[in-house]
Amino acid sequence: MKMSFKEYVSEHWSTLLISALFFLMLSVVAVGPLVYKVMAELSSKEARAVQKKNDAINRAIVKGDYEYWRSLVEDDKLKAEITSVNFDTFAQAYILLEQGEVEAANILKKQADLKQTYQVAVVKSVIINRAIAKRDYEAWRKVVGSGYSPEVTHKNFYKYADILEKANSGLLNRSTKLQVNMGTKQNLTTYSSSH
Repeated sequence: MKMSFKEYVSEHWSTLLISALFFLMLSVVAVGPLVYKVMAELSSKEARAVQKKNDAINRAIVKGDYEYWRSLVEDDKLKAEITSVNFDTFAQAYILLEQGEVEAANILKKQADLKQTYQVAVVKSVIINRAIAKRDYEAWRKVVGSGYSPEVTHKNFYKYADILEKANSGLLNRSTKLQVNMGTKQNLTTYSSSH
């Protein structure tokens, strides 16, 4: 008597299941090393590509080639920190670190930070002076921040700018009188040491 497929499967399901699992395990054992080899080759190619790129970045730093270094680096934060202005210092510090001279590299990095801080301060000073000269309260407040001289408002900024211009031009007495009138400075002549 001939069995239907459905009857055959229901009668021999445990044997079929064991056979399928055995075939699957045999396939994994047979194909596994090939898959592992392919994956290892791919990761090895990727590792070689990364190493090649790192070597190129290293050469760019050692040669002092900022543009080539910038074209290779993908880290936007690092690109923002290292500019054409401070790249030479960065390269010198990098070379010193490679030579094991950590202290000297740290000194260079600190000097670069100080230079950059000074440059930022100079730029801010220029922007503040322009804002004062143009009587542009919004530009001035944006640079100095909300915590600096909170008594200076949009309403009294024109007067404040006059005070600063007079002080900068050497008219200190006139500047002081304006400050007292504005309320940004106390009138010390009303105080006496005998009180």
